[in-house]
Amino acid sequence: MTNGLLFVCAIVDVDHRAHFDDWYDRVHLPGRMQVPGFRRALRYRQIGDDPIAASICIYELDSTQVLESKAYLELQAETAADTAAHVAECVDLYRTVGELAVGESGIQGLPDRPGRGLRAGIFAGDAPDDALARLRQTARYRVNWQGTPAVLTLEAFDDGPSAEPGYSAQAQATWLLELTDVVHRVS
Repeated sequence: MTNGLLFVCAIVDVDHRAHFDDWYDRVHLPGRMQVPGFRRALRYRQIGDDPIAASICIYELDSTQVLESKAYLELQAETAADTAAHVAECVDLYRTVGELAVGESGIQGLPDRPGRGLRAGIFAGDAPDDALARLRQTARYRVNWQGTPAVLTLEAFDDGPSAEPGYSAQAQATWLLELTDVVHRVS
């Protein structure tokens, strides 16, 4: 079981989206998947035709220590200039690292077979337990969101997002996303 997560949300405008997505899918993401400890990567794009939309990649890790490993740090150093050039195309970029927070529901992370869609939510500060408890089929990760302790919730779905409450005004940010054809898995 993986218990670490790297969550990257790139906000990219329509003029740069194709170029950014091509680089991310062909170069950036496959490079990360060569690092020992990276288990699976799922890439999602925001649903709808908003001219500025979120592109989210979720990397499942053996642990968050993978991001401090020699292999990962060397890869970062080797690719820093290329990464910086492509990140400059983003309107905004959020990157957070999290650890699985297993609650009373016994949730163990995202399902082995990802759904076609994903609803992601950030609950900044101390999200009330009752709000999170309603999200029964949701993986929860403890993260740091813009300098504030937070909970990242990820709900996979096939036929549409759950109608369950929980993504209320308490959520700092939410995205409704569809799975791209980019799914990398290390066996």
